[in-house]
Amino acid sequence: MRLGGAAIVPALLTFALMTARSGRAEAAEVCPPYRQDLPLRCAWGYLHTTPVGLMIPLGQVHDDYAESPRLGMNVGLGAGIFRAFGRVGWALGARLGYGFTRQRFDEYVETDKYLHAGPELRLGGVGRRFFAFALIRGGYSQRYGLSWRTTEDQLSWIRGGHVGIGAGAWGHLGTRFIVGGEIVSDVLMRDLDRVYPLTLSLSLAPWL
Repeated sequence: MRLGGAAIVPALLTFALMTARSGRAEAAEVCPPYRQDLPLRCAWGYLHTTPVGLMIPLGQVHDDYAESPRLGMNVGLGAGIFRAFGRVGWALGARLGYGFTRQRFDEYVETDKYLHAGPELRLGGVGRRFFAFALIRGGYSQRYGLSWRTTEDQLSWIRGGHVGIGAGAWGHLGTRFIVGGEIVSDVLMRDLDRVYPLTLSLSLAPWL
């Protein structure tokens, strides 16, 4: 019995020490008041904006008859929820994106315009002031092709869907502001002639 009691006491001390450490860790994880400078793990939502981005239509940049490469720009809006579990964070939301590409020929400029809408998911590692993630998105797409010629205008509406994958990172600035960047490659499907636009975008996002 004495041996048993002698073994139990260290075990109880070890358990008490582990419990105390766990309590301190849990206390450290408690989020401060909302109006203070909160770490990213305490966020629960975001409003995402893309004020400017570069759009590169892969496979269509160069044309033997064109005087310039086909390049463009994109902008977007989005909103969603954000959750962090330890070092792992995820952001699930929806977005609306618009972009265009242009290419100059001898007598006209060819312009394609893109509209995208659908859900998006970001999953990755989260720290106090950063969120680095992989991104997957999809949904509805619409392309509007316009060519200015010397003799006629040609218009076309083409509808379909898209799926995209990419990566990015957000950094926490101030109390409610995020700045970062993303690179995403989309595949436009169905009647969109298998266009593959690659976007490099600036991200600005107040979070809630």
